[in-house]
Amino acid sequence: MVAPSNDATDILVEKLSQYFPPSEMVRVLAYTRSIDQVPEVVRKYCTNGMEGEQVISKILSATITVSTINMASRLWCTGDGLPKNHFDVICVDEAGHATEPEVIAVASTVMDFQKKQGQLVLAGDPMQLGPIVTSELCQKFKMDRSYMERLVKTSSAYKLEDNDDRYPPGLVTLLVNNYRSHDHILKLPNELFYHNQLIAAGDTFHTHSMTKWEYLPKQGFPILFHAVDGENTREGNSPSWFNPQEAMIVVDYVKKLVEQSKPKVSPEDIGIITPYARQVQKIRTALEVSNINGVKVGK
Repeated sequence: MVAPSNDATDILVEKLSQYFPPSEMVRVLAYTRSIDQVPEVVRKYCTNGMEGEQVISKILSATITVSTINMASRLWCTGDGLPKNHFDVICVDEAGHATEPEVIAVASTVMDFQKKQGQLVLAGDPMQLGPIVTSELCQKFKMDRSYMERLVKTSSAYKLEDNDDRYPPGLVTLLVNNYRSHDHILKLPNELFYHNQLIAAGDTFHTHSMTKWEYLPKQGFPILFHAVDGENTREGNSPSWFNPQEAMIVVDYVKKLVEQSKPKVSPEDIGIITPYARQVQKIRTALEVSNINGVKVGK
């Protein structure tokens, strides 16, 4: 199993850890990722990609191998004793966020297409945030579109059935039950992208718990938009952007949620998403300075 980011890959291991012991599943870390950067529950599954023959041995003895897409491509391109057809299934999680070359690279280095062996499963949503590609040349050649999106939009095999608004059941499985969102949050994307097939199936005790939050501009409508007149900037030679004004506004809302709300919100129930690694770092640092721990910040 692979995913585009370290965070997404760690979540895969966390979810699967209740079903598979370390003897059956291995998490291969990227060369630059240390064990202390990994959630505690994941650490007992970890091995580092630099361990050579040792990591190959662990992969061969495990039932499931989990890594980032880039790490998988690098590892299996080395050819250090891993058979071409060792894996019968490759599952790419968050495939709508991965570039097409990334997915093709890991599939072609691990699967044996000439013998038509193996199965590639793409799990994700092409209607959500796609690959982040800043190169104009790459954008020109449509590398900012995921392999999953291209298949769904251009391949006749994956298109909606005529006059049915349904995907071919043998090739595409659409998950329709949404267990997280208030029905007001689900309404617009459901109409625009999912042919009104999504169902708000979450426990209303949780999905409606913040509808009367005192800082909402409209009570009963649990969405807040806050425009920030901030400055996007970079540090030194870093290619990643951050916006300090936006970071501080986000942290201010977190403070309101965990310190002033009635009842207070647990930091573990708060997630912050930003598309840039440097902004993730700045928000995490600001939360630490504010003595707020447990908030999940990722991209």
